Amino acid sequence: MIRITYCLLIFSVLLTSCVSTDVNVMGTLSGTVKDASTNAPIKNCSVENIETSAKVKTDANGYFNFGEMEVGEYTLSLSALNYISTKSSVIVETGKETRKDIVLQKISVPTSFTDVPSSITHNSATLRGKIVNNGGSDIVTRGFMFGESEQNLTEYKVETTTDSFEYSISELKPNTEYYVMAYSINAHGTGYGELISFQTKDSQTSVVTYDATDITHTKATLHAEFYLT
Repeated sequence: MIRITYCLLIFSVLLTSCVSTDVNVMGTLSGTVKDASTNAPIKNCSVENIETSAKVKTDANGYFNFGEMEVGEYTLSLSALNYISTKSSVIVETGKETRKDIVLQKISVPTSFTDVPSSITHNSATLRGKIVNNGGSDIVTRGFMFGESEQNLTEYKVETTTDSFEYSISELKPNTEYYVMAYSINAHGTGYGELISFQTKDSQTSVVTYDATDITHTKATLHAEFYLT
């Protein structure tokens, strides 16, 4: 009888130890996803645990819950309609309720910048622009709005994929004020830079003369070239 009681006691201790060890390596993970600007909850946001491939969606309050999981460091991948997808790291600790509150930036129109034109002459100039921020979506078109009047601008598209872009324009009028504004377009809309103005240079005429030919006592042929600069 004594031997049986002793064996049962050892078995009970071992069982308790095993159960205790399992509990100690587990924790829970939950959190919220909100709009970075308004702090409003984001509904139906997909939250994926990269390491375990587990996926959940946020409810009407922006709340998500993975429940119980093993302790460790994880990477959460978040995506929601009209928001910039992002990733966030989190550490689940032993026996603790880990809460991760995350904010997402909304996709917006791109931010464009109109730079000062360069290489300005009496009849030409190089227009310059830059994409400061793509708004979280790929840029599909970029270019300039350009003209002599603020109310009557013509579009000039630039075929490039770089953030900085230029357009060389010619056949301008001397000593004339022109207006230019850079723009870029993504899936969400068009972002315009500041409308700025510049003035072309004055034209200057230079003359180069050459020796006369066909000279007689009553006439001669004169030669000269005129240059507009």
